[in-house]
Formats: sequence, C-alpha cells, structure tokens
Amino acid sequence: MIEEVTKENIEKLLEMLPKNLTNIERLILTNEGTVQTMLSILFGVPISVEIIDQMDIGSWEGTRGSFASIKNSIVRWSKLVADCSCRTNLGCKVPVCHAQSVITSDNPGFITGIREKHMGIGQLISAKEIATRRKIKGIYVDDETFSRIYEIEDVCTTPGSFHIKCIITETFQRKLFREVPYGRTL
Repeated sequence: MIEEVTKENIEKLLEMLPKNLTNIERLILTNEGTVQTMLSILFGVPISVEIIDQMDIGSWEGTRGSFASIKNSIVRWSKLVADCSCRTNLGCKVPVCHAQSVITSDNPGFITGIREKHMGIGQLISAKEIATRRKIKGIYVDDETFSRIYEIEDVCTTPGSFHIKCIITETFQRKLFREVPYGRTL
C-alpha cells in the first residue's frame, strides 16, 4: 500500500506495477486526480459518469468528537463513458472504465450529492472542496484488463469535522488503451 508517493517510497510504487504495462496504463493506475478528467484528456473527448446502480447499505449513529453523527454507507456501481458524438454524427458512447465503490461518510452534503447520482465521487469531492488523500491498495493486470483498488479519505483532523472514506475498484479494458500512444482518440 502506498499512502503518498515520496522520494523514499517511489521504488515501492514501481515494484507494485507489473512490468508488462504500457506507460499509459501505468499513469492511469497511479493517477491521484479525478479519473474522469484524466480520461477526457487522454481520449480527447468528454467522459461522463453513468451510475449503473446504487444502494444504501446502512446508517448508524456515531460520534464526531463530542458531537452526535450519523454515518451512511452506500455501494455504487458506475461506468465512465466517452462521448464520441462530437467526432461523429452517430452519437457513439464507449465505456472506458467500470467502477465499484463503497462510500462511508457522516458529511450530509457529500452523502446527499452521492444519493443524487449527478456526479462521480472525484467530481463531488472537488465540488465540495474536500481535502483528501488517496492510497493505492492493490493492482491487478491480466491480458484483457487492468484494475486498481484505492482508498480516498478526508484529511481533516479538526475535532467535530465531517469525514468521508471511499474504497474504489476501477477496471479498464486494455485494448482501449493500447492504441492511445499512437495518436488515436475515440
């Protein structure tokens, strides 16, 4: 697990990455920004998040310092879709990533945003200006796919502040990314 890439642990990060990855695949697996923005830049077309399904799996009372708090957990299945209609008149949409997320938070504004299903998790974190850190938990690669599991957690340590924690698994089809270095866009 890599909590922060530093001069001291870059070797650890490089060891986690299988040798048979392309440079594009390496960049995607280690990206710490929003995946949606990175994929839009990479493919040269807008990428949107489509929520496949989402389910509240529980809420419970807890504490935030000396304050009462209600934590909520939501499981979300989504896909990131490239909108190629700007390049063709056919209205083409291509799925470029599938994600499964477990979201736990006592932040009412964040949970409301998740429940509304209008934004991806990274977009919502940016919109709410929530400071976070990301930890790569695992990487998987086979001939057809590459994926990563990572954790997003807020960095606020102020007593009584709200918290979020997301565990996200993203899976990408390798064939879509093998042609990108040669100038192909969707």
